[in-house]
Amino acid sequence: MIAPLAIVTGATGTLGGAVVKRLWRTGWSVLALGRSPEKLQGLHDWLNTAPHGERQVHYTVAMEFPGADYARVAAYCECHQRLDGEVTLLVVCHGADPCVKPTLDLTTEEVEHVWQTDVLATLRLCQAIGRVMIAQRDGAIVIVSSVHSTVTYPERTAYSLAKSALSGLVRSLAVEWGVYGVRTNAILPWQCTGERTDSFIAGHREITGEDLGELYRQRSPMRRLILPGEVADAVLFLADNQAVNGHELVLDGGVIQSMWYQGFVSPTEAKDERCHGKP
Repeated sequence: MIAPLAIVTGATGTLGGAVVKRLWRTGWSVLALGRSPEKLQGLHDWLNTAPHGERQVHYTVAMEFPGADYARVAAYCECHQRLDGEVTLLVVCHGADPCVKPTLDLTTEEVEHVWQTDVLATLRLCQAIGRVMIAQRDGAIVIVSSVHSTVTYPERTAYSLAKSALSGLVRSLAVEWGVYGVRTNAILPWQCTGERTDSFIAGHREITGEDLGELYRQRSPMRRLILPGEVADAVLFLADNQAVNGHELVLDGGVIQSMWYQGFVSPTEAKDERCHGKP
């Protein structure tokens, strides 16, 4: 009997990569899906050298979303089952860029790209893997979405629209598939440290001269951003806890609970390393 299989999309991104490595370290077999063959090769090499159980297996597959070959994913699942393993976890970490743009200027093509990538590709994956999980009467689906499904910034309409649709998908699958032992939940992170956030910060600084990273930290009651490892921890919790179904777990340090519109961070606190994304 080999370790249960976790399928992780967006595995070459900051969050997806953190999830893959945490699952691998805790005894899961992994099918990692991502767009970048070069980054996947690096992840493949890491999986071959990192400590793991004797009978774990892994696959790394370059796959575009939404143009993914879902039959190919199902074939890998069948291969794993023939090795006497279960397919018990799907973690959706892929997503389009937020498409920061005034709503009146959005084109149909831009909205469709975000919708196809975030919503329809996720639905198709859930259908492909859901069939396997329903047949074995066991499984967990975790969709890494965003707090933009609940609250948002200006000029994020395409992004928040897609993330709100994922909330509907989580509710629907939880209600429909729970009877088969398949649980569906979501994680809603606020701003996480990593390449995408670094890019936003750099772009904002270039345009306005402001330190967007500091503004993020000032907005948080905990004076910090979310760490990729914390998202991975939440995935493990939702994968293991059999009582949780149809839930959206917000990881934001209390940001959306606050009506306070000014920065929390005083000049003195700004010098404290706790204000710089470190717990």
